[in-house]
Amino acid sequence: MSVAVLNPNELSEAETPEENFARGFVSEMGIDAPIDYPQAVEWYTRAVAMGHLRAHTRLGDLLTSGEGNVRADFPRALRLYSRAAESGDELAVIRRETMLQILEDTRDKTDDEEQISSQRLVGEQHGRQMNLMAACPEKETA
Repeated sequence: MSVAVLNPNELSEAETPEENFARGFVSEMGIDAPIDYPQAVEWYTRAVAMGHLRAHTRLGDLLTSGEGNVRADFPRALRLYSRAAESGDELAVIRRETMLQILEDTRDKTDDEEQISSQRLVGEQHGRQMNLMAACPEKETA
């Protein structure tokens, strides 16, 4: 596929998924023009809407990285990777599994941090109680 001859700013009357993907790629890579990530997102989004498999993965990559004025959108990226993976895109399978592993690791780390914080809080409360007890000795009974 020769993408260098495509001008991403020109629309053809009959857009095809391949043309939209190619324009997205040209915009993303800065071929014969400056890199334009937001424009690449638009072209890839059009290609995705038309069922272009690799556009799902490229768009997911842009939404994961959040580069060049593109707002990161992890849930959308994961959905794109999942659709492409289910259709047989091996790169999307890798991206999806990596993203799911990162999410799981983050969730585990957050759970561990919450548990440590809870244990620390309980320890601090216990320490305060012990200090109060030491400061207020029981009255001796005769």
